[in-house]
Amino acid sequence: MGTHTALVKQGPVVLAVDDDPGILRIIELLLARSGYAVKTAPSAEKAIEILAPAHTQDPRMVLIQNSLSKSHAGRAAALDKLNRSVEA
Repeated sequence: MGTHTALVKQGPVVLAVDDDPGILRIIELLLARSGYAVKTAPSAEKAIEILAPAHTQDPRMVLIQNSLSKSHAGRAAALDKLNRSVEA
């Protein structure tokens, strides 16, 4: 499992962000079985990289672990950038 994982090529893209690889794997498997193309990121910073303009397929949904924004000031800033990227 990498930060740019996509188990299913067709279907809406979902980006899952969590620092626990086990949780990411469960989310990835469940959503892929439901027909979603799943991308994963272990941090808000990596999620921002995935959402960069160079990527052609924007996610329809972003699932992010709530505590990622509270554990470190830098992560809070990254989460703010992530929110702005999704809204744009």
